[in-house]
Amino acid sequence: MKTKNEKTYKILLDLESKLSLDLRLVKLKNLDTLMLFNSEKFSKIIADKIVFVNGNNSRVDGKYNPHIATELMDSHCNNWRIDNLNSCIEKVFTYCVDKRTDYIVNFETGNVKRKLNRDERICRHCKAVVSKSEIVGAYCEKCLTCSDGIAYRFPYHGYRGKYEIRETKVNQSRTPLFGAEIERDYLPGWSANFDFDLKQASVESVKILYADQLKKGKLNRKSVFMRDGSLQEDGLEWITFPQTYKAYKKESKKIDSALEIMKKYNFGNSDRAGNHIHINRTFFGDVGNNNDESRFAGAKMALLLNEFWKEFIAIARRKDTSYTVKPSQNKNDKIFSLVAKTLNNEFAHGVSVNLQHKDTIEIRIWGGIDSASDLLLFLDLTQALGIFAKKKSLEVCQKAKFVDILNYLTDKKEHLTEIQKRLNEKDIKKHDEDIENLIKEVA
Repeated sequence: MKTKNEKTYKILLDLESKLSLDLRLVKLKNLDTLMLFNSEKFSKIIADKIVFVNGNNSRVDGKYNPHIATELMDSHCNNWRIDNLNSCIEKVFTYCVDKRTDYIVNFETGNVKRKLNRDERICRHCKAVVSKSEIVGAYCEKCLTCSDGIAYRFPYHGYRGKYEIRETKVNQSRTPLFGAEIERDYLPGWSANFDFDLKQASVESVKILYADQLKKGKLNRKSVFMRDGSLQEDGLEWITFPQTYKAYKKESKKIDSALEIMKKYNFGNSDRAGNHIHINRTFFGDVGNNNDESRFAGAKMALLLNEFWKEFIAIARRKDTSYTVKPSQNKNDKIFSLVAKTLNNEFAHGVSVNLQHKDTIEIRIWGGIDSASDLLLFLDLTQALGIFAKKKSLEVCQKAKFVDILNYLTDKKEHLTEIQKRLNEKDIKKHDEDIENLIKEVA
């Protein structure tokens, strides 16, 4: 019969593996209270304190664990002093044991796995035992926010990984892919704590965006967070990996939920916030290192943006245009001076159509977003602009009407009415009749 202070430690055997006595070890609690220095007697006491059981909690036959305590100590300690035994075992096995804990011992590899208490979890990445409140799916918050964690905020342009395409069977020469830079300004309240807000906003957003992957223990990164010096406290810039318009539309509910979470922790839209959209150069016909096709398409897009600058700014709801400059142009020779400057890359990084990226063309005109519907509108209009510039000659682009671009929208029914509304907000009504006719065609 057990005394009141007697402790029993359970170890679950991994009976599927081959049995051997080469164990890694269990740190037993309060061994220093035994005050025993005789090796044989000490071994027996330890053996009495450990009950070996199998997966069904049935006691394992003694032949599977003869002299287990002696083997344990011979393998891992130079002498029988209890204080040395403790320090030795701590180096081998860092988990603490208590009377409610079970272990799984693999006799083939010598590994010990602790059975967790109700409120504990093991991080799939670092293997640490953490509180249930500190785990997100299969990962602890520390791993998610470490220097290469999925919720880490990188320095400005500090991400050195590859922006991989997650969609399969996408023909990049026929289908444009978009990467979005979604800026979230920091809008603190009176009791705001930036470090806390940043951690919660990023971790909880990741929980939404990667819900289908977090529990599996294998994450395929599909966006990153970065700093941006144009935002308060460097804000939170959410940069998505390249994907099709269709993929963004499919993820719109997750995008909305992530934006709401960010807003909850004081990261939201402001006059400083913008939204830059990148298009893959391969869509325009580039081969290898030859970017002539995309440069020419970029020049045509710059021409169209400048021709309809007021319209695009109104739709973009961009209030601060210092980071999306309208390229200068010669009034007497508008088309060729603008195209030549664009082709020769004479414009700075902050121009509305930026050709300074190796693999993408960046459209910087869009304002901050409040919802996924804003993002989809900007993506659809960027796509229409890109398709029109790819398909049409320079001369056609010179004579184009604004509605000609809108005719290439993917979701005309959803976006034409919103475009008309935004134009009317700025008292731009000269396209009303054309847009109304286009709306009737898709009604």
